[in-house]
Amino acid sequence: MATSFKNPPTFDPRSMTYETWKNEISVWQLVTDLKVDKQALAVSLTLTGNAREVAMDVPAADLAKEDGMAKLITQLDKAFLRDDKDKAYEAYKNFDTFVKTENLSMSDYIIEFDKRYSKSKKYDMTLPEAVLAFKLLDNAGLSSRDKQLALTASSDVKSAGVDTLNINL
Repeated sequence: MATSFKNPPTFDPRSMTYETWKNEISVWQLVTDLKVDKQALAVSLTLTGNAREVAMDVPAADLAKEDGMAKLITQLDKAFLRDDKDKAYEAYKNFDTFVKTENLSMSDYIIEFDKRYSKSKKYDMTLPEAVLAFKLLDNAGLSSRDKQLALTASSDVKSAGVDTLNINL
C-alpha cells in the first residue's frame, strides 16, 4: 500500500525550531504527491498562531502559484528565522544548563551531553577537555563521594599513563 504525503508537517514552536520545521517542509516537498501550485496553500492551512497570521499576509493567489512556497517561506523567514547570534546563544544555553535527571541513564546522559556540546562547537564555542570532563562530572547527579571516587580513579589511571578524562567529544 502506497503512503500519501499530502499533509505537510506542522510547525509548533514549542516542540521544534523554525529551522527544523523548514527542513521537514523541504523533505515533504520531495515526497508529496500534491501539485507544486497547491503546496504553499496546504502548508499555510496547517500553521497556527503567529505563523498562520504571517502566512495569511501572503495573498492566496500568490500562494497558488509554482513559486508560492518560496513566497510563503520568505514571509515566514522574516518573522521566525533567527540570526547566528541567537542560534549560538541557544546552543550554548542548552549545553550549559543541561543536567542529568533521575529518569535518564548515565549512558543516555553522556550521549545527550555530547550532542549538546557538538551543537555549541558549531558556533566556535569549544572548551578545554578538562573543563568538559569536570562539567560532565558536575552535572551527572553524582553524590560528593561518587564524584571524588571518579576523580581519584581518573587520577590513578592517568598516573599509569592513560588519560580517562579525555572524553572524545
